[in-house]
Amino acid sequence: MANGLVNGFTNYYNPLMIDIAKGKGLFWLGSTLAIGLIFSTSIAGNVVRDIKVRDRTISVKGYATKPIQADMASWFGEFKVRGVNLVDTSKIVEKNKARVRDYLDKGGFDATGTNFLAPSVTILYKQDEEGRNTHAIESYIVEQSFYIQSRDVKLVKNLSTNVGVLLEDGLEFTSRSPVFKFTKLEDWKLILLKLARQNAKQRADILVGEGGVNVGDVRSASQGVFQITRWDDTKVTSYGTNDTTAIDKNICAVVTMEYELR
Repeated sequence: MANGLVNGFTNYYNPLMIDIAKGKGLFWLGSTLAIGLIFSTSIAGNVVRDIKVRDRTISVKGYATKPIQADMASWFGEFKVRGVNLVDTSKIVEKNKARVRDYLDKGGFDATGTNFLAPSVTILYKQDEEGRNTHAIESYIVEQSFYIQSRDVKLVKNLSTNVGVLLEDGLEFTSRSPVFKFTKLEDWKLILLKLARQNAKQRADILVGEGGVNVGDVRSASQGVFQITRWDDTKVTSYGTNDTTAIDKNICAVVTMEYELR
């Protein structure tokens, strides 16, 4: 009878023990999965955080300027002579060319360097009572243009400014504004690019400030415009400018830099 009680007890509790064992297995399995999930989530979080840090960038523009002076100047002028006879009119043109050379010589420019262009001739015809042109020639207008070039930019400026004496001398004279160019831009491009890059780094450091983030490696860099402006002009255009109106100028270089933030 005792054996029967034992067997009955065993038969009763075996399924219960199996269920308990199964429960423990499920518990440990669930715990293991939970821990693994937490661990993998932690790793994933760190990966995402690292990716976000690496993907944080800052883009800034850097500028560099240098004051310069034009080293080449040119000046264009033109006078007209009117006459009823083309031969006589042409003779007057030659006399006026000599007067222009004399003006340039007295102003300090070697007039042998004057470039006279081919003259243009306009024929004016007589008109009939109804205002229509006839075939009869009334007069001629001969236009004579010239230009000079010199490295002495101030001399050219003075010559263009004081040209009023030719008008006082009776010439029908037209003066264009002198053109002042800087011809050594290529010599300064690399230097200005380096300075503009340094300026971009300084701007990035200032923008980041002391927020616990540092400016890291360069992600990308692009060159902007080189422009030559008047000394008092601070505008920067997307297409660049090349001033030819002033002797005193500025060269400006622009770069765009993208840095990694750490």
